[in-house]
Amino acid sequence: MPIKISCAPMEVVPGRPDINFTTACRYIEEAKAEQVDLLILPELCLSGKLLGTTWEEEEFLADCAAYGEQLIAASQNISIIFGNVAYEKVTINKKKYFNRYNAIFACQNGKIIRLNDKNFYTVSSRAEQNYHDQQYFTNREQARCVHLHFGQRKLLVVLSFAEETELISSLATEQHSQLLVQLAAEPYTLQQEKQLQKRLSYLAARLRLPLLYCNQGGIQNTSKNIFTYPATIFAYDDQGQLLTANQAFSQKKVTVSWTADIGLIPSQKPAEPLEETAAIYQCLRYGTKKFLQQCGISKMTIGLSGGIDSAVTAALYADILGPENILLLNLPSVYNSKTTKNLAQQLAYNLGANYATVPIQDSCEHTIKQLENMEIRQKDALQPSMQLSGLVKENIQARDRGARVIAAAAAAFGGAFSCNSNKTEMSIGYCTFYGDLAGALALIGDLWKYQVYDLGKYLNEQVFQSQVIPKKIFTIRPSAELSEQQTVGTGGDPLIYDYHDHLFQTLMESRPRITPTELLVWYRTGKLASRIKCRPQLIKEYFPTVRKFTDDLEHWWKLFTGFSVAKRIQGPPIMSISSRPYGNSFSEVQKPVYLPQSYVKLKEQLLSR
Repeated sequence: MPIKISCAPMEVVPGRPDINFTTACRYIEEAKAEQVDLLILPELCLSGKLLGTTWEEEEFLADCAAYGEQLIAASQNISIIFGNVAYEKVTINKKKYFNRYNAIFACQNGKIIRLNDKNFYTVSSRAEQNYHDQQYFTNREQARCVHLHFGQRKLLVVLSFAEETELISSLATEQHSQLLVQLAAEPYTLQQEKQLQKRLSYLAARLRLPLLYCNQGGIQNTSKNIFTYPATIFAYDDQGQLLTANQAFSQKKVTVSWTADIGLIPSQKPAEPLEETAAIYQCLRYGTKKFLQQCGISKMTIGLSGGIDSAVTAALYADILGPENILLLNLPSVYNSKTTKNLAQQLAYNLGANYATVPIQDSCEHTIKQLENMEIRQKDALQPSMQLSGLVKENIQARDRGARVIAAAAAAFGGAFSCNSNKTEMSIGYCTFYGDLAGALALIGDLWKYQVYDLGKYLNEQVFQSQVIPKKIFTIRPSAELSEQQTVGTGGDPLIYDYHDHLFQTLMESRPRITPTELLVWYRTGKLASRIKCRPQLIKEYFPTVRKFTDDLEHWWKLFTGFSVAKRIQGPPIMSISSRPYGNSFSEVQKPVYLPQSYVKLKEQLLSR
């Protein structure tokens, strides 16, 4: 008779073992009702993972342990494998310390299955090394093969965390195991699913062992980065073939059966993986909805410029919160065109959201006049009047919109206000302190400009199934509209997005880091376009000479590694979807700008030709 196994896509609330225990109990009751023999819950399913200094609180650790004991007691007439924190007190030099373990527990019929007098099985998980909590966990390598009994039926299971390939290889071979179970708490990133499936397939085939992988759902954060957890579940046979899987963020359980002669037997076909733009939408919608609920935010105010960034942001929030809970504000100065003002109004009408126009020209002129007529004294001497540059006047407009109007309107309307900055702008600091770089959340802060356009088209075609975002928003030239030289009809933004998007993405997301020297080598050999994945003709079209290319590269490199770092540090939290978002996961320090000697020499050689 087959052994029935269910993997739960458990949504974990970080720091709330009481809520997580209730959720786990619901899965246990469902499993018993469905006559499941073995229920698998994810890594750290009672505590959550990204908790910072909460891991130092003895009361929290004690509560997690107590709820873990209750979970073990609930395993009457069923077997359960789950992840939880385990801890023990240690006294060194009369001081109290804690050893904390990222642990896996196996229990059956209300009791823990012990091995070598230990109540849990654990080693350090590589995930901690990537997501900031490694300092709180104690490493311990320990055998983790466990015998489960189901009447006359037996199952020998290897318990492991994600990515522990080498450690479990010897266990699987020596113990003649029959099933590998991997618990995970891995944040979602674009392309992660393909990479993860390759890794799991390779592991199952290498060990000649059927494999079950169970990941958390929900959101967690490292203060600057909001990560989504996709609740993905995969099942592989001993040849590395995918048997079944749920879809990321679907919250659907996966049930399989196991027999000694066949191995794992799926009950449903694998779900189709999401295309990139669909995955971006699902991730942002899921993560943002959970974040707003966690913060108690039910309304959102958004500055609406008539451009693609604010349009996509507004459409996403309307989809998540409902248009009646959205306030859209168009805040024109004399530089805003009739085109963008009309587009903003049309978008608001299409969404059915609350909308208002609040001109800022008078208030900006008032601020400029105040500054220019200000009397500046040093001791008894009166200094010359202050002269404001064009850039200062542009920033006055941005701050007037954000810090004065949008923030105040959000307080009056209720809820919070949004930051509409994308990843391209954040890369080179093309945003204003306390102006457009302000808000409760940078919803599209981990999207490059081309991804914002793709997401806008997806919202129209797949989500709203109508031209909610007006067609012209996709075709007008992007512009901040802060000066006569910077309108949709004149200069527009100082970025060539179809080139700089890919340049900045290469500089920022490549592992190991790409430097200007490598870019210059690629440029010299004619490989730059293929390496950064932009259209080949762009390089010659925009940079007909070596000097023009190096001037452009150095200009943006100095901004990327210079003052824009300070802006990113002070920016709002980012809904993170890539493997390298700005924030805590992209470790930055403020330092002087530097170009290596190898770059300087190569540049001199190219220019001398």
